[in-house]
Amino acid sequence: MPKLNEQTALAMHRTMCRIRYFEEAASAKYKDGDLPGFIHLSIGQEACAVGVCATLEVSDYITSTHRGHGHCLAKGGDAKPAAAKGTYIRSVSLSSTMSPGVRLAG
Repeated sequence: MPKLNEQTALAMHRTMCRIRYFEEAASAKYKDGDLPGFIHLSIGQEACAVGVCATLEVSDYITSTHRGHGHCLAKGGDAKPAAAKGTYIRSVSLSSTMSPGVRLAG
């Protein structure tokens, strides 16, 4: 990865904040009983997902395990369908705005 410029650093910071906000919203929905099952949050691990995904090409694919929300969002996944439906991100259908390398399995 080339040297980090100010514009890239700010974009990465915004992505980390977006992941944190998503995780906090998911946590609140889970605590309110709006999310079925169990949720594994990645709060505090946002930089890992953003740093790794910043080095990837749009055509690269990723896979993750039970704490994959941040990776999905860092790769370009759209959080709006999940938030609008109030459902766990794994059950969201693909959004046309997602990067080609982002696929949600459910």
